[in-house]
Amino acid sequence: MTDQKKRPFSFKQSGEWLENLSIVMRFGLTMALSIGVFFYIGLRLDRWLETKGIFTVILTIFGVIGGARTVYRQVMNLTEKNKDTDTH
Repeated sequence: MTDQKKRPFSFKQSGEWLENLSIVMRFGLTMALSIGVFFYIGLRLDRWLETKGIFTVILTIFGVIGGARTVYRQVMNLTEKNKDTDTH
C-alpha cells in the first residue's frame, strides 16, 4: 500500500491552500483584535467618565479604520513579496 492511500490528507499537495487559508485567517484576526481592543477601551472609558457610549462608538470606528489599514499594509507586503519571487 502506498503512502498516499494511507493518508486522506496530504500537506504536501495542499500546501498552497493551507498557506492561503492562514493568510485569510491572519487578516480576520487582525481586524477582530483591533476592533475588540478599541471597543473594550471605549467601553471602559464610558463607564469611568459616565458617558452614554460616545467613546465606545468613536473608538470602535478607530478600531475598524486601524484594522483595515493594517490589513491593507499586510496585503501590500504580500503582493510585493510575490512580485519579487515571480521575477526571479
